[in-house]
Amino acid sequence: MGFFCFSMKSKEILFSSKTLLFIGIVIFIIIYYKVPFIFFQQDEWYAFGNIIDLGSKLIFYRFNVGDINHFVPLNSFIGVTLYKIFGLNYIGYNAVDLFLHFINGLLVFVITLKINKKKSIALLSAILFISSASAAQLVMWPFVGVNMLTLTFALLAWFVALGYPTGRRLYFKGLVVALLTIMALMTNEYAGGLLIFVPALTIIFAKKGRIHDAFRFLLPFSVLGLS
Repeated sequence: MGFFCFSMKSKEILFSSKTLLFIGIVIFIIIYYKVPFIFFQQDEWYAFGNIIDLGSKLIFYRFNVGDINHFVPLNSFIGVTLYKIFGLNYIGYNAVDLFLHFINGLLVFVITLKINKKKSIALLSAILFISSASAAQLVMWPFVGVNMLTLTFALLAWFVALGYPTGRRLYFKGLVVALLTIMALMTNEYAGGLLIFVPALTIIFAKKGRIHDAFRFLLPFSVLGLS
């Protein structure tokens, strides 16, 4: 009898998760079904010009000319790689943007659920994120929209920071957060805010009486910040 109840409960949870995912996909399609056919804008042509002119040299170009403030080698590497794959096929870039935006929406759902424990609130948060005007504007810039990958790394860092454990894996999880932050910074310099928000988030959500674990967890992150 106990096994039967457990099986029914598991199916109920699985069905609920599938239903929420289906709702999210339907809303996403309704909002963005025309996006795959959006053509390039002026910023994309500027980016393509740099790639055609510099090729793989673009990856470290900003560093070589002393423009450290906008040195984002991972972004440049991805841009050069996507150009080699898609060329001037705008549908390919739009598909990548939409995929990243959907993944970010899922991460918003998971993080909110981890904090609030209510699926309805988590779903509402994900819908608001997916449908926001700011997000839509970025999605509709086919090539420049690869900056959304910065948010993917940032959300992953937040997700790991919210679930940091105690014990041996404390430093490992802290190192993962530090590496994700580096990847975010190497994609877009605006991710510098993570150097403030991640420590604040970690300390705020630290378990009662375990504040020392929060500081141990942040040790690899602190080394990153100082560097």
